[in-house]
Amino acid sequence: MIRRMRPRVLPLVFFSGALLIGIGVAQQHRIPSQNITLVTYLTSPNFCTSKYGYTVPAFCAAPGEIPLGKFAIPDVGSSYADPNFGAKVRILTDNSVDSLHQYSAPTAFSANAKYAFLGAMDGHVRIVDVATAKVLINLPADWDFSSPRWSPVDDDVLYIVGGLSQPNRILKYQVSTRTKTTLIDYSRDSHHFSRIDTGGTGDISPDNWLAFWAQEEHQVCAVDMGQLRTYCTDYTAPQPASHVPWGSIDYILITKGKDSDTGKRYVVLMMEPALGVFSVNEEKGTLEFENRSPEIPAGMMGGDSGKGNKDGICDPGEGCITTPHADVFEDRGKQYLLLSMGFDQPACEADLISLDLSKGTNMLTAVEQGGGRRTIMKQFGCGLTWSSLHFGCARSHSAYCVISIDTPSPDLPTAVRNGNEPFHSEVMVMRGNGAEIRRLAMHRSVLFQYWDQPRACISSDGRLVLWDTNFGIKENHRVVIAETGFGGPVTKF
Repeated sequence: MIRRMRPRVLPLVFFSGALLIGIGVAQQHRIPSQNITLVTYLTSPNFCTSKYGYTVPAFCAAPGEIPLGKFAIPDVGSSYADPNFGAKVRILTDNSVDSLHQYSAPTAFSANAKYAFLGAMDGHVRIVDVATAKVLINLPADWDFSSPRWSPVDDDVLYIVGGLSQPNRILKYQVSTRTKTTLIDYSRDSHHFSRIDTGGTGDISPDNWLAFWAQEEHQVCAVDMGQLRTYCTDYTAPQPASHVPWGSIDYILITKGKDSDTGKRYVVLMMEPALGVFSVNEEKGTLEFENRSPEIPAGMMGGDSGKGNKDGICDPGEGCITTPHADVFEDRGKQYLLLSMGFDQPACEADLISLDLSKGTNMLTAVEQGGGRRTIMKQFGCGLTWSSLHFGCARSHSAYCVISIDTPSPDLPTAVRNGNEPFHSEVMVMRGNGAEIRRLAMHRSVLFQYWDQPRACISSDGRLVLWDTNFGIKENHRVVIAETGFGGPVTKF
């Protein structure tokens, strides 16, 4: 049975740190030279208030939240309607196994969300049928949690990029036959890599490209999985516009495709003391250096305090973008980096922003000034408790990004929420480059330790999101799935 959700739409204007909202009003208010973001819900926002100067109902409680409340966790395969925002949330795993998924990106969903790749606190991994919630395959001990990536085009294919047992190879696993095949062995070809890494973060592009780095050989690489061709360069090679050293690498991202303005496919190496951007040169068979993170300008937290030379290039001693939680998305052919940044001026707050990668060292300059930085929404204001955000963007040429938010509660187990974190404990989805924010559900996970974070991921078509939650019970992780109302018809669970 197929049905389409009809979300309630609330026009919302975010500008210069202020939030204006019109509830139940068809007219949208437009501010010249400012961005307009539409906020939608599957049902009206309930159990939410506007306070601390916020006019949007940003402070929400989860009714019956445990351990203090009486919320009854449904059985595996059953669902509940989120009482705050209306998303239908289905329980994918029960409490017989302490279940987790890997991260916000790569996604746990196979190409068409037929399967989910899941794991557990004890280290074993498995493939679960999304429709039935049944375990399809319990994978052997030589699998690890961080190296697999689903094919973006075939539910039957899972790629293994490096990992504990095959540190310098890319393998193909076929779900239907339970067989592994080596696609590229970098220890035996001309690269002679000792190990390849992804940082357990980032995904394959919708047209089947992936990225990795080889630390010992200081190479950064992109791979066309359709042609099995690899494009690399030495990221430590001297570059006129690279003024800082190459330190520790956290993870790597590859854009969803080629940028419509530049025709370039970008690879972003997230590292200290400044991220590095490269592009694929298919004609030469290599990657080319593009830029390091620009210096963070005055007005942004960590930015120029008067000591920098303000030339837009990261120099020693200057604050630059390093390894924040982030992901890449595509909107109308343009390639963007999505992240949150703090601001000192004109208001003290943290904003959700996108950076146009084609703008190079001007990516931190505001769009209104000809740069690549777009402010999508205010997340947190100074004076309140700031939360942690994770981002996962769909393997699609249409932008859908899931954002999951959490904050450690300082007084557990006496209280679950202290009430002064805007958008706390929420899962929301961004459509387009900030065209719409849909608040879906409260994730109901209380943060005792790292794996309690929901780290929500999204299906390729933006139709489903998946996250982990302990429902307020320590060491009791479950995986749940929610419908977004995006990406076409929604299958009724």
